Amino acid sequence: METTIVNGMCYGPVVTISVGASPFTWINPEQVPVNVLFSGNAASTLQITTDGVTFNDSGMSSGIVRLNAGQGFKVTYPGANSPTIKYTPN
Repeated sequence: METTIVNGMCYGPVVTISVGASPFTWINPEQVPVNVLFSGNAASTLQITTDGVTFNDSGMSSGIVRLNAGQGFKVTYPGANSPTIKYTPN
């Protein structure tokens, strides 16, 4: 089982999100908060939602975002090279 360490804390298992066509939307399906790691091909925009309807600009294109159950993101990226996105339940 793959795990990851973020700020000295071990989380796992690591789950890879299969990113679809841009713009791609994902809502946390877990019953617990997750840390989502965005890397690779930088996203043009990364928006966060707390209600699944309204998306707000995060001001970042890569990094780690913590999402509670039912929260999510929308990522927009150029071309065919989607970013790598993984998460770990907490």
